[in-house]
Amino acid sequence: AHVRGHQVRKKYREFVWTVGVLEKVILRWRRKGAGLRGFRAEQDSTVDLDEDDDILKVFRKQKVDLALDEALSRVLSLVDSPDARHQYRRMLESYKQAK
Repeated sequence: AHVRGHQVRKKYREFVWTVGVLEKVILRWRRKGAGLRGFRAEQDSTVDLDEDDDILKVFRKQKVDLALDEALSRVLSLVDSPDARHQYRRMLESYKQAK
């Protein structure tokens, strides 16, 4: 388990680094300038703040849609599997008894 935890954290670190790079690329492309660290806001910027907000809303909506799809697939797999239904029913009964 110790080794497995190390492997998972190692992959997580790589994933976070990849997301950071992708975020910087998007910012450079949108603002036509440097990424997060070297960005200097100018008064005569060519990109509106409203446009940036719209892009953020789109990214957030995609993230929420992805999370909902994953949750739906989990529920559907639970419904399809008799073992999973039985396990859920046992867990629910033990919760009711404990309550």
